[in-house]
Amino acid sequence: SICSLLNILLPESQPNLNIYKSFEKFLNSINLENWILSYVFFEIKLLKELGFDIDLSSYTDDENTLTSIKKIKIDGYTYEVPSYLIQQKIPKNITNPLIKKSLIFTKNIFLNKFFIPNNLILPKTRIVLENYYT
Repeated sequence: SICSLLNILLPESQPNLNIYKSFEKFLNSINLENWILSYVFFEIKLLKELGFDIDLSSYTDDENTLTSIKKIKIDGYTYEVPSYLIQQKIPKNITNPLIKKSLIFTKNIFLNKFFIPNNLILPKTRIVLENYYT
């Protein structure tokens, strides 16, 4: 999934040290129990490196638990964002529906910022990964 996204979104032969380091960090975490959370945070960092910094910290409030979902508006689009992404803290009890919400959030950002405006197709591997967490 990551390789497919990078292949579509990055220009050929253009080095990007920050993306490389983020990718390396993700690869080092792949043996961890909740590696999928590293994947989600990698996608958020990738969005930032591609020029769409999502400042989720401005949506922080103390009323939400890490596993709650908050609706936020970014550039005219409304997204459902798990609070743990806003607070940048990993919850102790991560569930498949929460992971799926996280993947749907990042997918929708990618779609609205890159794929739809540039008439690109989201990689099937990314869809398969998201569908795994039903």
